[in-house]
Amino acid sequence: MSEPIKESDGTRYVAPEGRVLVGRSHSGDETGTTRYVHAQVIGPRGEPLTVVHGTWSASMKESSSSFEAPAHQAIVGRRHTGDENGLTEYLTATLLPSSAVS
Repeated sequence: MSEPIKESDGTRYVAPEGRVLVGRSHSGDETGTTRYVHAQVIGPRGEPLTVVHGTWSASMKESSSSFEAPAHQAIVGRRHTGDENGLTEYLTATLLPSSAVS
């Protein structure tokens, strides 16, 4: 789990190398703190998958949007500014078998 972050000030959080975001906890109002939960992704044969970072999404209004990572990708980062009407963006990554990465 990450250290607490005051996300309303626009701090970007990116999961540690080789890990993806699997959860998020927020306490308080928009000036409260957020913590992210990250995990290693394991392939069908029990091998760790390689996480290859892509690009940040376009900014979207938090209160009227939703975001899903594309197929074979996962969310690895998030940035939010302001209150529930502020802007949020996401960083996705492609998940590959370690043998596919040279």
